[in-house]
Amino acid sequence: MAKKPDLMSLQGEWLAAKLTNGVAGAYFEMGNTPEANIGITTETVDHFTAKDGTRAKDAVLRKATGVTGKMTAEEINKQNKNIVFSGNTSSVASSTIADEVLGVVVAGQIINLGKRNLSNVVFKAGSGAVDASTYTLDPVFGTVVFNTAPSEAVSWSATAGAVERTAIANSLGNEYALLFKGIDTYSGDKLVVELWRVQFSPETEFALINEEFASFDLEFECLADATKATDPQLGSFGIVEQFKIVA
Repeated sequence: MAKKPDLMSLQGEWLAAKLTNGVAGAYFEMGNTPEANIGITTETVDHFTAKDGTRAKDAVLRKATGVTGKMTAEEINKQNKNIVFSGNTSSVASSTIADEVLGVVVAGQIINLGKRNLSNVVFKAGSGAVDASTYTLDPVFGTVVFNTAPSEAVSWSATAGAVERTAIANSLGNEYALLFKGIDTYSGDKLVVELWRVQFSPETEFALINEEFASFDLEFECLADATKATDPQLGSFGIVEQFKIVA
């Protein structure tokens, strides 16, 4: 019987765990990733002989070795947003706004109230309520336009809905452990990739307008784990394991 060729066609899912003081926390799913790869980089110095007139390369000094990777993610969960925006995501609870001062307003100007999903909105000018027919309110996004500006300073009260908020680029340099749970759809073998220490590049793009499903590209660099560097079965950056399911 002819031997089946050692071909491979992989799919799978990525999991990540944030590292705190070198210790991995709980892993979370990064969602559907239709494209992903890792690569090895080296920095080298070539040596050429000067003895025999050939100037032939006779040695290579490998000064540095690194591991990098890329993936395209499609799902936006809380942890993914932290990676994409290099920030921190928090849950902001519903709150009550009481007599917050806007000051003197100008007719026709759009005012951002800074709160979203508003209800029970009341505007006051002085001690009296502002007639709702004199302004246009977008309670979902929290903006208002006064078509007729009150002569006195305006204040407002409302209930603001809960939101999930991510600060942009305020948490650079976080480290993660990555775990890839893969399947070879040709042979049926399973494949695991573990990367000990990973930093994602903050240079990402997040498309705010899409004609199709949104996706975002992530690049990362592996950092060496000195505690594993001397173990030939582990190595500085990570491991790749391939195996068959035991019947």
